[in-house]
Amino acid sequence: VTVTASSADQINDLAMFQADELNKLVTGMEIRFEGDSNTVVGLRGVGTFQQQSEPARVGTYMDDFYMASQASFALSSMFDMCMVQVLKGPQGTLYGQPSPTGALVMQSADPNFEGINGFVQASLVDPSGYNVQGAVNVPVTDTLAVRFAALSDDRETGTKNPVRNLDEERNRTGYRLKVLWEPTDTFSAKLGYHYMETDNSDTYRILETIDRDLANFDIDSDDRVAIADARDEMRSKEDTFITAKLDWAIGDVDVSWFSGTLESIQESVGDQDNTDLPIATINVDTDYGDGLDEWQHELRVSGTAFDSWDWTVGAYYGTAFSQTDVVVNQHIVGTGVFPFTLDIPIDSTTKAIFTHNTIALSEDTELTIGLRYNNFEQDAGNIQ
Repeated sequence: VTVTASSADQINDLAMFQADELNKLVTGMEIRFEGDSNTVVGLRGVGTFQQQSEPARVGTYMDDFYMASQASFALSSMFDMCMVQVLKGPQGTLYGQPSPTGALVMQSADPNFEGINGFVQASLVDPSGYNVQGAVNVPVTDTLAVRFAALSDDRETGTKNPVRNLDEERNRTGYRLKVLWEPTDTFSAKLGYHYMETDNSDTYRILETIDRDLANFDIDSDDRVAIADARDEMRSKEDTFITAKLDWAIGDVDVSWFSGTLESIQESVGDQDNTDLPIATINVDTDYGDGLDEWQHELRVSGTAFDSWDWTVGAYYGTAFSQTDVVVNQHIVGTGVFPFTLDIPIDSTTKAIFTHNTIALSEDTELTIGLRYNNFEQDAGNIQ
């Protein structure tokens, strides 16, 4: 497996405050984080925008949780990180969900028993704004430790809109609480709670033109300018993320159990035409994981046999539900603007068993064998 790992020290030394800056460290990777509603993670030229309905080609994981269509939550949560790994190539049997092109694995920092410690770091942003983040770690006892981290990100991006005379903005706050219990050398339990809130975080899609005379737009091609009469705006977004992980070492066998749930309640509006023509917008209200109704569970057992065979077997079960209400303002030339409404419920269940094996045939030759059975069922409909 081709793995590129960025440690917490690298991320802090390079003052990386958001996930798309990882593009500078990993060749062949593209992270486009154009606000909370326009997100894509691509590897070797292949990726999927999150608003597309098909499964992501590059899987995004946050603290062992498969983010599916909620990759924007993981990308906006890059504060107090322990490690970010990029796995290139198909990951069909390494995780609970298959990732046909690769995987972006993000791991936040865990509590530790190295005494009371923490950090605060900040960045002032030109033209206006700031990004402040920090964490504090407290060992309560010899076996129990807690860690609290927080983020405040409020800034302009530098993109301007001359039609509306507005600047593109980011505005999010969040915090994360993790608890680690290690009663023995062979057992540990970890709980995590993460809350993120986004208000009036907007995106204007940049107008790109080589020759402004041919395009008939009075702007320079190197200006970060958009002329849409409406923005792609996340008016409000609340993410609640809860995880639990248990690890046992039973002789030479490691057993791991993971459970997690995510709810994202969001209200957004987007521009349909990206120009200054009469307004054509789409209003979307989504409740993903209604009432923390989306759960993922994964059991993983691994070990080594015959001093040459590293094996892993696992099982995965996940449920997801989302309710989306859509209002689209359709402009008909010479007639007017008419609202078109949709009610979109989506309910899905995924079951999987998988195994991944690496066998050393000689000192310089390895054989990797993987097998997966995956069952995916979904009920979806559009109600006009």
